[in-house]
Amino acid sequence: PLVEELVHLRAERDRLYRRWEGGEEPGEESRADPDQSRQQAYGAVLALEKRITETWHQLLVRNADYARDASLWQVRTEPIQPYLDPDTALVEYFVCHGQLVAFVVNEERIDAYRLVGDTDQVRRLIQLLWLNLRVVPQGTLKQTAHRAANAQGLLQRLHDLLVEPLNAVLHRYLKLIFVPHGSLHYLPFQALYDGTTYLLEQHEISYLPGASMLRYCIEAEPSDAGVLVMGHSYNGRLPYALQEAESIADILGDGVLVEEGATLAQLRAAASGCQLIHLATHGEFRPDSPLFSGLALADGWLTTLDIFDLRLNASLVTLSACQTGQSVVAEGDELMGLMRAFLSAGAASVVLGLWTVEDRTAAQLMEEFNRKLAAGWSKGSALRYAQLQLIAGRNSDDDVEVAYAHPYFWAPFFLVGESGPL
Repeated sequence: PLVEELVHLRAERDRLYRRWEGGEEPGEESRADPDQSRQQAYGAVLALEKRITETWHQLLVRNADYARDASLWQVRTEPIQPYLDPDTALVEYFVCHGQLVAFVVNEERIDAYRLVGDTDQVRRLIQLLWLNLRVVPQGTLKQTAHRAANAQGLLQRLHDLLVEPLNAVLHRYLKLIFVPHGSLHYLPFQALYDGTTYLLEQHEISYLPGASMLRYCIEAEPSDAGVLVMGHSYNGRLPYALQEAESIADILGDGVLVEEGATLAQLRAAASGCQLIHLATHGEFRPDSPLFSGLALADGWLTTLDIFDLRLNASLVTLSACQTGQSVVAEGDELMGLMRAFLSAGAASVVLGLWTVEDRTAAQLMEEFNRKLAAGWSKGSALRYAQLQLIAGRNSDDDVEVAYAHPYFWAPFFLVGESGPL
């Protein structure tokens, strides 16, 4: 009965969510006051999400595996150094009494650095950077070039606070793994700027939500074959998502599910047997209710709750969608969002987008990324190469090279987890 109730509640939520977004349901008469109708739908959606969450928790506590795992929940750490290559350093940040501390870990030692900047200063700079990023889509070519210079100034100040004090150690390593803390989860470290080059131009960069996750990502045993590529234009608003999905399926030599074929049922049926999963669609981050952050498919939303119920054996899940990399940072620096859900479901690594992405450049970047994956490159090096192409303007087919060099276009995507080959 609980499962039946959950299925019913979620179907009703999807129906109301479509009205909340402004689309009329089939056969529904236009409302005299559409704004009032949307507000009513909004309130009903929130009420349903609360009931869904409560029902889901009831199912969890009746599940034997959940009870077993819950008995093991305790504060513990996992070894890090045995899983680091000689050319890799892990950088973990921590906030202590308002001051930032950085731990740099290699295969032989751990060094701690007290950083000069305080958390308030760093938070203000990150907020200014996000203001810059939000206005880029509405700007002209000239305005975007000016905003790129402004963004570089902010990124240079953040570089001076967060990376420059560690450079004497970090310059020796090709690959860096960042473990952010607090507001740093919203900072694209790959875009930090030293006044001449971006950090990505000097290092291959990946992320972890916590250092202890390194072992689990590296020890994962993904499938050795199988590709699932889905594309959905979100009612025609993302035309390049379909082009991206079809191009990537051609590159990887597999089929593609687009538009009405890109359904939740198809994903659930195929995902567990796939080495690589690529979803090109609309994404939405719900800071008010992170369990309902999700990806739009033909028959509804793939939410964080849905993903927790999947059992994946994927070496890589790529979410080519807006805001998929955003998480609610809860107490204890616990992240609540799509990233945590996919890692918990068994993915060894995930590529996500930190902010709303530009449709065309996202497609170009993803095509180049997958070409290198198909050629045997590691996940980290393939993503880095694709981003460097946009920085240099080599992927554009018109006169927007300068604009595309703005971090807004190339920096939103980042890799979490194991960064080696598929």
